[in-house]
Amino acid sequence: MLVVSSLAALALFIHRVRSQRRRPTREEMERLREHIAWLEERQRHASERCWDDDMQQRLAAQLREARERLVAGEAGLAQEPVRR
Repeated sequence: MLVVSSLAALALFIHRVRSQRRRPTREEMERLREHIAWLEERQRHASERCWDDDMQQRLAAQLREARERLVAGEAGLAQEPVRR
């Protein structure tokens, strides 16, 4: 019985550790901002060169997703405790 309860406790611990969301670092947020800038440039280029609608829609979707990740990441950084 002790072995079963120990295994259950271990499984619960592993699940809790894995399910916790890791907060992004400032460097990751900066790379994401650079990626957004690159996507915006590609979107301008696609518009100027009259790329097909499918490609422009994919770029728009990627840009929307990157911006959503940036907002979520910045919210995670804002919750980060101040280190002294």
